[in-house]
Amino acid sequence: MQAGKILGPRTHIIRQEAGKNTLPRAKIIRQEAGKILCPAQRSTYFQRPGRIDSCPDMSIFKQQEGSSRDLKHIHLNLDHLAVGYHGKALIQGIEIGVQRGEIVTLVGPNGSGKSTILKTITRQLTPVSGDIFLAEGRPETTASGMKKLGQFAPAELAGQMAVMLTGRLQTELMTCRDVAAMGRYPYTGRLGILLEADEQKVDEALAAVHARHLSDRPFDAVSDGERQRILLARAICQEPEIIILDEPTSYLDIRHKLELLGILHKMSREQGITVVMSLHEIDLAMKI
Repeated sequence: MQAGKILGPRTHIIRQEAGKNTLPRAKIIRQEAGKILCPAQRSTYFQRPGRIDSCPDMSIFKQQEGSSRDLKHIHLNLDHLAVGYHGKALIQGIEIGVQRGEIVTLVGPNGSGKSTILKTITRQLTPVSGDIFLAEGRPETTASGMKKLGQFAPAELAGQMAVMLTGRLQTELMTCRDVAAMGRYPYTGRLGILLEADEQKVDEALAAVHARHLSDRPFDAVSDGERQRILLARAICQEPEIIILDEPTSYLDIRHKLELLGILHKMSREQGITVVMSLHEIDLAMKI
C-alpha cells in the first residue's frame, strides 16, 4: 500500500511531509517557517471512462506533527477503496493511512467526492470495493491491532468515532445542552439517563468550544456558528478516538471558521484525537 494515493476523477493529493516527494503521482506542498515550499510538483492525470482529466479538483492535505510513519501508529487505513452509489464506483484506488492524532483534510469543490468518501468511512455508504480498517481499542489499552470497519458493533464504533455531517439537525424543544448531551448516549444504556459523571462531561465539552453560555438556549434559536460549536461539543462528549467532519465550516464567517479549526487543532495536539474532514478552502486547510 502507498499511503496517500487516490486514483479517481478530479482528485490529487497535497501532503505536509518531511520535504521529499515519496508519492510518484502526487503534488506535495510543504509548509515550513511561515512559507510554502514546493520541492516537487508534476502534472497529475487520472483515467475516467472515455476521457482523461488533468488538473484534478480535490486534494488531500495531511498535517503531521511527528516523523514516525510506522504501521503501528496507523489509526485509519483505506486499502484499495472504491466509493460510489448503487455499486457504481465514482472514485477508486483510494489508499490512505492516517496516524493517530493526525489531521487529514479533503479539499475540493462540490461534486468532487469528498462527502462520498466520508460517508463510506462512517458506514453510511457501503464500499464498492476495497477495505477500511480502524485500530481496535484505545492506544493505552492495546497495540495497533487493525479491524475491518464492518466488524465493529454499532455501540463499539460509537465509542471510538464521532461524526459531524453537513445535514441540518432537526430538533424540537431541545436546548443546546440537550443536543450536546446526545454524545453521551453510547455510555448511558437503553434508557439514556445521564449520571453525574455524564453531566460533567457535557460541561467540559461545552467549555472546550466556548459555549457554556448557550446551554439553556433553544438549539433552533442560535446562530449557525453557535450551532456548529454545539455539534462539535456533542462529538467531544462521545470521547472519540477519531472525529469525521464533513465541511464543518459551512455557514460560518471567517472568524468562526478559524475558531472551530483552532479547537480541532488543539484537540489533535493535546488529546491525540485523529481528525478527518472536508473543506472547500485550501487556505484554511493550510492554517490548521
